[in-house]
Amino acid sequence: MASTAVTIVKVRKNASGAVTHVVYDNGKVETLAQAIKRAQKGGIANFDAVTPKSGSPYLRKAKGQEKGLAELPEDETAKPAKCAKPANPAAAAKKRK
Repeated sequence: MASTAVTIVKVRKNASGAVTHVVYDNGKVETLAQAIKRAQKGGIANFDAVTPKSGSPYLRKAKGQEKGLAELPEDETAKPAKCAKPANPAAAAKKRK
């Protein structure tokens, strides 16, 4: 599967800063859990899946790679709108009373 291996180029983080999704060089987005499964099969070129004796598996940068997940750029397309309108303005008005 090494010939079809993808490269993680960006990450998506939650409000607390934890990586939740990865973005590949082909534009595909997967959850971190899906990316770990892919890496376990050798499908990610720049990260390896590591399973400690106690704990959950995680992604570690492959040898020769400069950046880990935390150092990769964040995918700005996943940012929520800054001023989202309520789905039902009438219901929002009732809550304010």
